[in-house]
Amino acid sequence: MDIDPPQPPSLPPPPPTPPTRRSGLPNRRTRMPAKFNDAAPPPAPRVRRSATTNPQSGHIPPSQPVPSALDVSPPSQIPREWVETAPNAFGLYKVYPRRPTHDPDASVTLGELYQVPGPEDVMLEDLPLPSEPWYYPFPNASVAHMMKYHIEEEHPQSIAGFDRFVANILQPNQEAQSDGITLNELPMPFSTQKYLDHLDTHGITPLGITDQWKNGSVSLKLPCVGHHQPESAAPVFVVNDILFRPLLDPIKEVLQGPLFQKFHTTPFSLRAIPESDLDLPDIVMHDHDSQPSLNEYGIPPLPAGHEEIFSEICTSAAMLEAYHALPQPPPPQSPDDPVESIVVALMEWSDATHLAQFGTASLWPGYTFFGNHPKDFRSKPTSNAGFHQVYFASLPDTVGDAYREHYKCDMPDTHLKRELIHAIWELLLSDEFIAAYDNGIKIKCWDGFIRLVFPRFLIYGADYPEKVLLAMIRSFGGCPCPQCFIKKAQISETGTVNDMKRQSNLRVDDHSRRYTIESARAAMFANGNAVASSAIDKMLKL
Repeated sequence: MDIDPPQPPSLPPPPPTPPTRRSGLPNRRTRMPAKFNDAAPPPAPRVRRSATTNPQSGHIPPSQPVPSALDVSPPSQIPREWVETAPNAFGLYKVYPRRPTHDPDASVTLGELYQVPGPEDVMLEDLPLPSEPWYYPFPNASVAHMMKYHIEEEHPQSIAGFDRFVANILQPNQEAQSDGITLNELPMPFSTQKYLDHLDTHGITPLGITDQWKNGSVSLKLPCVGHHQPESAAPVFVVNDILFRPLLDPIKEVLQGPLFQKFHTTPFSLRAIPESDLDLPDIVMHDHDSQPSLNEYGIPPLPAGHEEIFSEICTSAAMLEAYHALPQPPPPQSPDDPVESIVVALMEWSDATHLAQFGTASLWPGYTFFGNHPKDFRSKPTSNAGFHQVYFASLPDTVGDAYREHYKCDMPDTHLKRELIHAIWELLLSDEFIAAYDNGIKIKCWDGFIRLVFPRFLIYGADYPEKVLLAMIRSFGGCPCPQCFIKKAQISETGTVNDMKRQSNLRVDDHSRRYTIESARAAMFANGNAVASSAIDKMLKL
């Protein structure tokens, strides 16, 4: 029997020759351009449900789970401590002055990170419809159609002319009866002005609005040049029909409604590290000798090599300062006791606008937003995170008639315009709101916890004429800025090193400023000086 010799193992086929260019060099490796590499947004840093042992003190704090809507029992104790979260994929981490009881970032989904519209978004067709018929506030559909024609007509007739038109078509005649149309539903005599006024006073509430507006009035004292009289004896003019909402109404609506889900109750410092470590545990530091020194906000200072990230109101120094100044309540002993004190950052905005390209129709609305909401959330119209707060009134034409009737001369309206906006703000700053501003107000929030709420004004957005009215300074005076004493000749240095000096010379609402305002008012009423006189100009020029 012949035995075949062992065959050598077969060698693998040689790899194919890579394609080359005409020059004989190999082709370049194709890569996706860097500008098309879009990194997936990672979740924001989150506070872990339980804190680990402090490596510096060896103290093991009690576990404090994040509260939810299902567990509304208040925690037994919330110690005063700062908490540092683990960094996310971008190296961002948060430093809280104390462990938050509500963290909106803990429930963020991938759809929200990618901003994908979902079925939970509120659409217009999901809003509850009014119970009134569609033609409300008119008595029937015929009147509604006639008024719709008059309002939407491009070249409408006058009110009296439209009344004559309706009266003409309602005259009984054989032709009108033969076409089968019944016009008996239209009342006679038909008054267009009556139904226009009825539409203004009995209109339905806009969809989605639950709180009612208030109709207020303010009183203005009328000074006159050359008349010597105390301010208490000056004639009074009343401005009516000022529509406004109390400032506490939108606060309660946000805290007690679904908008609370995106509401940051505890401010924090957002920081970034060069290299993130996702396994880094939360660090809880208690008040003892071994903890590091804390800054003026009750949190550790920024470590070397780390960067402070400024992106939201709830991460600003002003918010941390306002929160650190709050008195925290003692540990709750009953379900009616507040679990913590929080700051509600009010953001007020106002801007007068024209309602038509021709004519004098205008409106001066005021809005309220909340800095506790992320800006990418509150800036979306579908979030419904902004609230109409007030409609500032203008001086009516009748004030000039009342002024001439009493003083027998024309009225300078510069002073009264300034008085009117401050009087309207006096309506908004009610006694209830002032008490909440000073002492806090207990509100049961959406998650079932009762919190002591302190409203604070962090932003008032307005154009320059409105800021001048609010700051009670002269428009484009010697120091035109409503926040500092920068001189008009130094405006060109804005943004330079010299401009930073203005931070040490800010306007302060102190006793000296208030005394100047009172002296200027006494000069107008008691001495009979004009607002533009040299005596008052010296006081208000700065």
